[in-house]
Amino acid sequence: MSNITVDIGELCTHCFEDTSFSAGNGKRVNRIPSESDAEITSVNTENTISIGISGYMCPECRLIDCDTCGNPTLETEITPQGMVICAGCMETLDDMDQLEIQEDENAR
Repeated sequence: MSNITVDIGELCTHCFEDTSFSAGNGKRVNRIPSESDAEITSVNTENTISIGISGYMCPECRLIDCDTCGNPTLETEITPQGMVICAGCMETLDDMDQLEIQEDENAR
Protein backbone atom coordinates (compact mmCIF):
# COMPACT_ATOMS: atom_id res chain seq x y z
CA MET A 1 0.00 0.00 0.00
CA SER A 2 1.12 3.56 -0.57
CA ASN A 3 1.84 6.32 1.91
CA ILE A 4 -1.31 8.17 0.81
CA THR A 5 -4.68 6.92 2.08
CA VAL A 6 -7.93 8.51 0.95
CA ASP A 7 -11.09 8.02 3.03
CA ILE A 8 -13.93 7.53 0.56
CA GLY A 9 -16.57 7.67 3.29
CA GLU A 10 -19.44 5.26 2.91
CA LEU A 11 -18.53 4.07 -0.58
CA CYS A 12 -17.58 0.42 -1.16
CA THR A 13 -13.82 0.12 -1.61
CA HIS A 14 -14.33 -2.44 -4.41
CA CYS A 15 -17.38 -1.42 -6.47
CA PHE A 16 -17.67 2.22 -5.25
CA GLU A 17 -21.43 1.82 -4.62
CA ASP A 18 -22.90 3.93 -1.81
CA THR A 19 -23.29 1.84 1.39
CA SER A 20 -24.94 4.59 3.43
CA PHE A 21 -28.38 4.17 4.99
CA SER A 22 -29.69 7.15 3.00
CA ALA A 23 -28.83 5.43 -0.32
CA GLY A 24 -31.75 3.06 0.29
CA ASN A 25 -30.09 0.21 -1.63
CA GLY A 26 -29.69 -2.17 1.34
CA LYS A 27 -25.89 -2.22 1.04
CA ARG A 28 -25.49 -0.85 4.60
CA VAL A 29 -26.57 -4.22 5.98
CA ASN A 30 -23.58 -6.59 6.39
CA ARG A 31 -21.03 -4.03 5.20
CA ILE A 32 -17.62 -4.12 6.88
CA PRO A 33 -14.84 -1.53 7.23
CA SER A 34 -12.37 -2.04 4.40
CA GLU A 35 -9.15 -0.78 2.91
CA SER A 36 -7.97 -1.39 -0.61
CA ASP A 37 -5.36 -0.26 -3.12
CA ALA A 38 -6.20 1.99 -6.06
CA GLU A 39 -4.47 3.99 -8.77
CA ILE A 40 -5.01 7.55 -9.89
CA THR A 41 -4.16 8.30 -13.51
CA SER A 42 -3.50 11.79 -14.84
CA VAL A 43 -5.65 12.62 -17.84
CA ASN A 44 -2.96 14.85 -19.35
CA THR A 45 0.18 12.77 -18.84
CA GLU A 46 -1.28 9.30 -18.22
CA ASN A 47 1.07 8.95 -15.24
CA THR A 48 -0.31 6.89 -12.37
CA ILE A 49 0.22 6.90 -8.64
CA SER A 50 -0.81 4.20 -6.21
CA ILE A 51 -2.93 5.14 -3.22
CA GLY A 52 -4.77 3.38 -0.44
CA ILE A 53 -8.50 3.91 -0.01
CA SER A 54 -10.55 3.31 3.12
CA GLY A 55 -14.31 2.98 3.38
CA TYR A 56 -16.57 -0.06 3.56
CA MET A 57 -17.00 -3.29 1.62
CA CYS A 58 -20.60 -4.03 0.62
CA PRO A 59 -22.08 -7.52 1.09
CA GLU A 60 -22.05 -8.27 -2.65
CA CYS A 61 -18.30 -7.67 -2.87
CA ARG A 62 -17.76 -9.86 0.21
CA LEU A 63 -19.41 -12.92 -1.38
CA ILE A 64 -17.20 -15.99 -1.76
CA ASP A 65 -18.07 -18.97 -3.99
CA CYS A 66 -18.46 -22.29 -2.16
CA ASP A 67 -15.98 -24.89 -3.46
CA THR A 68 -18.62 -27.62 -3.09
CA CYS A 69 -21.82 -26.19 -4.62
CA GLY A 70 -20.44 -23.08 -6.34
CA ASN A 71 -23.02 -20.74 -4.79
CA PRO A 72 -21.85 -17.33 -3.55
CA THR A 73 -22.18 -16.92 0.23
CA LEU A 74 -21.21 -14.75 3.19
CA GLU A 75 -21.27 -17.63 5.69
CA THR A 76 -18.30 -19.92 5.09
CA GLU A 77 -16.00 -22.38 6.77
CA ILE A 78 -12.43 -22.94 5.59
CA THR A 79 -11.20 -26.53 5.71
CA PRO A 80 -7.64 -27.42 6.76
CA GLN A 81 -6.95 -28.08 3.06
CA GLY A 82 -8.07 -24.52 2.18
CA MET A 83 -11.49 -25.28 0.67
CA VAL A 84 -14.27 -22.73 1.21
CA ILE A 85 -17.51 -24.45 2.25
CA CYS A 86 -20.84 -22.64 2.67
CA ALA A 87 -23.00 -23.19 5.75
CA GLY A 88 -25.57 -25.16 3.70
CA CYS A 89 -22.98 -27.63 2.43
CA MET A 90 -21.45 -28.01 5.91
CA GLU A 91 -24.88 -29.07 7.23
CA THR A 92 -25.23 -31.76 4.55
CA LEU A 93 -21.83 -33.31 5.20
CA ASP A 94 -22.06 -36.29 7.57
CA ASP A 95 -18.51 -36.05 8.81
CA MET A 96 -15.05 -34.86 7.88
CA ASP A 97 -14.39 -38.08 5.90
CA GLN A 98 -17.07 -37.08 3.40
CA LEU A 99 -15.50 -33.62 3.15
CA GLU A 100 -12.08 -35.15 2.46
CA ILE A 101 -13.58 -37.27 -0.35
CA GLN A 102 -15.10 -34.14 -1.95
CA GLU A 103 -11.79 -32.28 -1.60
CA ASP A 104 -9.98 -35.13 -3.35
CA GLU A 105 -12.54 -35.07 -6.21
CA ASN A 106 -12.24 -31.27 -6.58
CA ALA A 107 -8.44 -31.51 -6.74
CA ARG A 108 -8.63 -33.68 -9.87
